[in-house]
Amino acid sequence: RNNQTANNQAPHTGQWSASLRGNSTRWMFKAIELTGGQNYNFSAWVRQNTGNTDAANITVSYGTSATIAGMIHPLIATTPVEDGEYSLIEAYFSPQQTGLYYIGIGGFASTTSVYLTIDDIGIASAPQCVPPTMLQAEDVMSTSAYVSWSYLEDSDLWDLKYGFAGFDPGTEGTLISGIDDTPYFLSELIPSTWYQVYVRSVCNGNVSGWSHPVLFKTVAAPPLFEGFEEGNTNDQPVAGWIQA
Repeated sequence: RNNQTANNQAPHTGQWSASLRGNSTRWMFKAIELTGGQNYNFSAWVRQNTGNTDAANITVSYGTSATIAGMIHPLIATTPVEDGEYSLIEAYFSPQQTGLYYIGIGGFASTTSVYLTIDDIGIASAPQCVPPTMLQAEDVMSTSAYVSWSYLEDSDLWDLKYGFAGFDPGTEGTLISGIDDTPYFLSELIPSTWYQVYVRSVCNGNVSGWSHPVLFKTVAAPPLFEGFEEGNTNDQPVAGWIQA
């Protein structure tokens, strides 16, 4: 626990956060009483201080003892932590039996210069039909992309809505209903364009709220011209180009 602001350790809200300094792997556990069959939501905000996503990662599980071996129910698989602004990680889960459980959060920071920071951890009751989590855009091409998500077993089908970045899923976007598997293949997209995608669950006829969105940009396609006039800053990497 700290109130430092250097190395991207400033809190997400309030005046305090928790940080893991580099060259270490650590777990922390929290005891909580849960009701069997009740859906719950776990959420937290994380970030690190380097431009290398391999420098820090985080994982979340729960079990009946405050040990690494006791973390037998994975909630969030080992996930790279981004630099810059805080990112939300979340998962929904439903324990089979009522009792005392432990939520475990495992963090890894690769070198002494890396700081992994976490803040605003929450565990709350959730409705029976919950939205998907951990949306990802994969194999992004100029006119297509695969979108995947995590979900509870209560979900039968999913609805997906996509549109240009910043659209309102309540009133805008293209709706695709009755999806029966993940990932889903999105096609007929526009090259070099930012898109946003939301997904919701359908559970025995009931519909959840929309998930948190995933944002991605389709890759370029000919004709291509780069004049370096937009999106670039002096002495910074060239926007839209990969440097090595």
